[in-house]
Amino acid sequence: MTLTSIVLIVFFLVVFFYDLLYQVIPNSLTIGTTLVGWALAYYTGDGQITYSILNTLFGFAILLIPYILGWVGGGDVKMLMALGSLSTITFLTHVAIGGIMLAGLLSLIFLFIRGRSRLVLQSFLYAMTNRVGQTQFTHTFIPLGSCISLAGLFLILLQYMGVIYV
Repeated sequence: MTLTSIVLIVFFLVVFFYDLLYQVIPNSLTIGTTLVGWALAYYTGDGQITYSILNTLFGFAILLIPYILGWVGGGDVKMLMALGSLSTITFLTHVAIGGIMLAGLLSLIFLFIRGRSRLVLQSFLYAMTNRVGQTQFTHTFIPLGSCISLAGLFLILLQYMGVIYV
């Protein structure tokens, strides 16, 4: 297991629990991890620092529009930036999509468990046509950072087991 993988695992675990318990991802964690990613890329050499910086910008771009629309918090955006500094665009994209899909699935499960299945479509349509955050389900919180962390840990596990290579 590489040093980068170990840093990613620790990062994912800290973000998972911190976002789950406090609904915030600290700047010190995301910025610190981004700097560690850049340092590891610089130490590796062969122009890897350039790719690391570009991947960081790509991580920022993934959630920029949802952040502007108020759908996600700034910590989630910075989390993907930190992830980009440590990984490839392919890994970053897989983790981001997996985490977003997991958050969506959990949202649907919570709506169905709470007996509001008939309102799922109404809520979706309301959210798409009005300001986000003013739907009738604002009290339900799905921590996106925790979902992204689970997706990342799962992807690292699959890589470690040799099932996939990303």
